[in-house]
Amino acid sequence: MRLLHFTFIFIPLLLLSCNEPKGEKDTEDNSETIEKELPKDSTEMTPYRNNTWHFAIDFPPTFTVLESKLPGNTPVINLYEKKPNQDPPFAFHEAPEAFYISFMPKGFGTEMPNGKQLSFNDWGKSLPVNFKLNKEKSKVFLLENDQPWAFMLKVDEHPKDWDEYGTIFIHLPIDNFNATCFSVAGESKPMESCDPMGEDSVKFFGKIADSDIERLYKMIESLTFFDADQEKKQIAELIQIEKPLPNKDISSPLTIKGKARGYWFFEGSFPFKLEDANGNELVSGIIEAKDNWMTENFVAFEKEIVFNAPDDERGYLVFNRSNASGKPEHDRVYRLPILFPPK
Repeated sequence: MRLLHFTFIFIPLLLLSCNEPKGEKDTEDNSETIEKELPKDSTEMTPYRNNTWHFAIDFPPTFTVLESKLPGNTPVINLYEKKPNQDPPFAFHEAPEAFYISFMPKGFGTEMPNGKQLSFNDWGKSLPVNFKLNKEKSKVFLLENDQPWAFMLKVDEHPKDWDEYGTIFIHLPIDNFNATCFSVAGESKPMESCDPMGEDSVKFFGKIADSDIERLYKMIESLTFFDADQEKKQIAELIQIEKPLPNKDISSPLTIKGKARGYWFFEGSFPFKLEDANGNELVSGIIEAKDNWMTENFVAFEKEIVFNAPDDERGYLVFNRSNASGKPEHDRVYRLPILFPPK
């Protein structure tokens, strides 16, 4: 078995319970699994569409897809990077070097990983997702260097056919991983005598590669939910930005100019924000249509914004479809990469 699996299964006191029914990974589980074959020579992102659970996502050629069941006949869809000695399907407790995304539309009753964790509200940062998250229920799991190594995402309005326990769990590979138990006095102690449910604490150490974070962001930027009979349209068919251009320097004041389909607006407007590289909001507001928005054709818009440039070199202009229904299958987001000139 795997290192983190040992840590969580054989030392049950290191685990924190969630509020869903209990279940464990069963090595004799005979549920049906379907593994999707990928083009071996592709260097492009591969699109995947799941019509049962109504989501679509793109992933890199080193990844594969597994549609399977967890114990209790619980559905799970894994997108994971193939590595030696792996044992999918994956839920929460896997080897530190694993890189995967697990979609669990009905949830899965087991304990959450230990170590430092925060709600998204307390974390104060964001992920480049195309739908609204429940920031109190969504969690980030942190190494002691404050790098995220895992995320548990809860969609604010659960997608079609998902239930209230539906979860997306993301696990990044951890280099030089180490888990250490500390007493209340701050002294390290053997894991077998660790009692984090009492006064002890467990801390996770290691490092997440920037390249793996970039690959994750590229995948989850493409993640969308849809109606059963809805075709996913390319973002360029919905909104086009004429100014500024992607990956170009911007400065304040900035004029934003473009056009979007009438159904990108609601009551003649849609929300936007400017973020730094870490997802911190610099400015936000609404952009209004210049013409009649009650059409399926493109409608022009223009907006001038003022902001204080951060120290980061990179950032994003984020344009959200105005989604009055709140349903995630109607959410769409366009993230335009921009550059902040050196101060």
